[in-house]
Amino acid sequence: MGIILWILRSLASAALGIAIFVAFLVFLVAYIVSSQLLNPQFYSRALTEQDAYNRVYDDVLLDSGHQLLAQYYLGDRDLVTYRELVQVARQVAPPEYLQQQTEGAIEGATDYLSGKDEGLESYLDAGPVLDKVKPALLELLDHKIDALPLWVPDPAKPQQLQLLEFSAAVQTFFSDLAEGRIPKAVPDVRVVPGPLRGAAFDGFMAELTSGQGLDPHVALALRLAAPDLRREFVAGNSYATAKLAVRAAAGVIIDDAIAAARARLDSQSRLDLADLASRTEIAPGKTWLDQLQEVRQRLAVLPVIRWAALAVVALAVLLMGLVHLPRPVPALGWPGLTLLLTGGVCLGAGQLASQAGTRTLGHLMDSWVEQAAGVPPSVADLVGDVLRALIHDAARSAIGPSLVLMLCGILLLALALVLFLIKRRRTSY
Repeated sequence: MGIILWILRSLASAALGIAIFVAFLVFLVAYIVSSQLLNPQFYSRALTEQDAYNRVYDDVLLDSGHQLLAQYYLGDRDLVTYRELVQVARQVAPPEYLQQQTEGAIEGATDYLSGKDEGLESYLDAGPVLDKVKPALLELLDHKIDALPLWVPDPAKPQQLQLLEFSAAVQTFFSDLAEGRIPKAVPDVRVVPGPLRGAAFDGFMAELTSGQGLDPHVALALRLAAPDLRREFVAGNSYATAKLAVRAAAGVIIDDAIAAARARLDSQSRLDLADLASRTEIAPGKTWLDQLQEVRQRLAVLPVIRWAALAVVALAVLLMGLVHLPRPVPALGWPGLTLLLTGGVCLGAGQLASQAGTRTLGHLMDSWVEQAAGVPPSVADLVGDVLRALIHDAARSAIGPSLVLMLCGILLLALALVLFLIKRRRTSY
């Protein structure tokens, strides 16, 4: 009878031990999802640790689809180089701004998925950036004009021929501006004698703005700027005249690009990510917002799963103790050993999962770069580094609960040892 009882107790302990392990594993998964994956700090910390916001400008933008970004701002013009455009982007939207907007968008998404907010409210506030784009670009263009050489006709030629060449140089200068190009040189207006400059300017401007080759919006901008242009031209200020002309012509191009960008924003100059998600399909008839709603519904049961798993662990420990009664030492020792082993295995498994996940991620990233044509290495590196940081942090979050479980097991084993020593001492007497 004693052997049968021992076998039954052993089988019951093994079954309850498996239940404890599985329940605690389920608890860990639910705990990691709720405390990490639904915590905005989880993502913000990984992005900050990997210096993602600086790397966007230092690596990614200098290595990826720069033509798309250039076309977005300047409509396929080459008034500025792409590297200069990136510098302007960093000036108007510094890394601190990117961090603020990204963290706000992440918080809105996680609050929605976790059930804190009933609706998805996630925005990117583009208004302050767009307000600074034009002044920053115009300041850059001023510096580029200052760096241009001054064009002067051959002084040995007759004055009449010099004036004709100057007229052609002015036409070329404004044609380049109208086509979105920085001119190669600034015509020296001092070639025109002072008394003739006013009439010469009026003739140049009338011929230029009435021609068919000039964009109507650029022509209108030059006519509106004509009084200031004329004043500087008559005064013989070549570079000041050139800067005003560039500001007038380029301002039209920049205004058109900014207007196109603002058309995608809401009334408060924000990009509504929720609206974008509701209009972007990931499958026929299914949008990103639909997908997020499904995920939200599934995550709603996380608290129930977490507490139910803990309840199973506690109940299984209690039953394991009851199975070994009336012997107090096994009643405490078996649950203690089970908790210690379960916590230790989960702790080790978490570290192994982190290493295995990192290796698997590396293979997946390599495969992604090979299969997705045009993915720049800097983008793959940044995405990979951030994902590796997320995997590492998620695995590390399992350490706390595992150590607590191991500590509970050690306490039960210690108590069992104390009872065993007390019983042994009594028996010796």
